[in-house]
Amino acid sequence: MWNYLFKPGRYRTRITLYEFYKELKLLRSGFIDEIYRAICSKNEYICYNDLEKYPRNIKKALRYHERKLLKALRNTEILRKITINILTNGKKLSINNVKVKVS
Repeated sequence: MWNYLFKPGRYRTRITLYEFYKELKLLRSGFIDEIYRAICSKNEYICYNDLEKYPRNIKKALRYHERKLLKALRNTEILRKITINILTNGKKLSINNVKVKVS
Protein backbone atom coordinates (compact mmCIF):
# COMPACT_ATOMS: atom_id res chain seq x y z
CA MET A 1 0.00 0.00 0.00
CA TRP A 2 2.71 2.52 0.97
CA ASN A 3 5.53 0.84 -0.90
CA TYR A 4 6.54 4.16 -2.47
CA LEU A 5 7.83 5.24 0.96
CA PHE A 6 10.28 2.37 1.29
CA LYS A 7 11.94 2.09 -2.12
CA PRO A 8 15.74 2.22 -1.83
CA GLY A 9 17.01 5.77 -2.03
CA ARG A 10 13.51 7.21 -1.98
CA TYR A 11 12.62 7.15 1.68
CA ARG A 12 12.83 10.24 3.89
CA THR A 13 13.00 10.51 7.65
CA ARG A 14 11.61 12.98 10.13
CA ILE A 15 13.75 15.74 11.60
CA THR A 16 15.27 15.02 14.99
CA LEU A 17 17.36 16.96 17.47
CA TYR A 18 20.46 15.37 15.97
CA GLU A 19 19.82 17.07 12.60
CA PHE A 20 19.71 20.44 14.36
CA TYR A 21 22.94 19.55 16.16
CA LYS A 22 24.69 18.56 12.90
CA GLU A 23 23.60 21.80 11.25
CA LEU A 24 24.69 23.84 14.27
CA LYS A 25 28.14 22.25 14.20
CA LEU A 26 28.57 23.77 10.75
CA LEU A 27 26.97 27.16 11.47
CA ARG A 28 28.03 27.62 15.15
CA SER A 29 24.78 29.58 15.76
CA GLY A 30 21.60 30.59 13.99
CA PHE A 31 17.90 31.24 14.28
CA ILE A 32 15.70 28.17 14.78
CA ASP A 33 13.55 28.96 11.72
CA GLU A 34 16.59 29.43 9.46
CA ILE A 35 18.13 26.15 10.59
CA TYR A 36 14.78 24.40 10.13
CA ARG A 37 14.49 25.71 6.57
CA ALA A 38 18.08 24.67 5.81
CA ILE A 39 17.38 21.13 7.02
CA CYS A 40 14.12 20.91 5.05
CA SER A 41 15.79 22.15 1.86
CA LYS A 42 18.11 19.12 1.86
CA ASN A 43 15.20 16.97 0.68
CA GLU A 44 16.27 14.07 2.93
CA TYR A 45 13.73 14.84 5.63
CA ILE A 46 9.97 15.08 5.84
CA CYS A 47 8.90 18.57 6.87
CA TYR A 48 5.49 20.12 7.51
CA ASN A 49 5.29 21.68 4.06
CA ASP A 50 5.82 18.23 2.41
CA LEU A 51 3.05 16.39 4.24
CA GLU A 52 0.25 16.74 1.69
CA LYS A 53 1.38 13.61 -0.18
CA TYR A 54 1.19 11.33 2.87
CA PRO A 55 -1.83 9.60 4.44
CA ARG A 56 -3.60 11.43 7.27
CA ASN A 57 -2.38 9.18 10.09
CA ILE A 58 1.25 9.70 9.03
CA LYS A 59 0.74 13.44 8.63
CA LYS A 60 -0.71 13.75 12.11
CA ALA A 61 2.13 11.87 13.80
CA LEU A 62 4.84 13.76 11.90
CA ARG A 63 3.27 17.14 12.64
CA TYR A 64 2.96 16.25 16.34
CA HIS A 65 6.63 15.23 16.47
CA GLU A 66 7.72 18.41 14.70
CA ARG A 67 5.74 20.67 17.06
CA LYS A 68 7.23 18.96 20.12
CA LEU A 69 10.75 19.24 18.72
CA LEU A 70 10.40 22.95 17.92
CA LYS A 71 8.84 23.59 21.33
CA ALA A 72 11.80 21.88 23.02
CA LEU A 73 14.27 23.90 20.95
CA ARG A 74 12.60 27.17 21.94
CA ASN A 75 12.41 26.37 25.66
CA THR A 76 15.65 26.75 27.64
CA GLU A 77 14.52 24.54 30.53
CA ILE A 78 13.45 21.64 28.33
CA LEU A 79 16.54 21.82 26.13
CA ARG A 80 18.87 21.88 29.15
CA LYS A 81 17.31 18.61 30.35
CA ILE A 82 17.81 16.98 26.95
CA THR A 83 21.32 18.12 26.01
CA ILE A 84 24.10 20.41 27.17
CA ASN A 85 25.54 20.77 23.66
CA ILE A 86 22.86 23.16 22.36
CA LEU A 87 22.00 26.50 23.94
CA THR A 88 18.89 28.56 23.18
CA ASN A 89 17.48 31.95 24.02
CA GLY A 90 14.05 31.20 22.56
CA LYS A 91 14.69 32.14 18.95
CA LYS A 92 18.38 31.50 18.37
CA LEU A 93 20.42 28.34 18.88
CA SER A 94 24.14 28.07 19.48
CA ILE A 95 26.56 25.26 20.04
CA ASN A 96 28.07 24.71 23.48
CA ASN A 97 31.55 23.19 23.37
CA VAL A 98 31.46 21.65 26.84
CA LYS A 99 33.47 18.47 27.26
CA VAL A 100 32.00 16.12 29.85
CA LYS A 101 34.51 13.97 31.73
CA VAL A 102 33.31 10.57 32.81
CA SER A 103 35.26 9.11 35.69
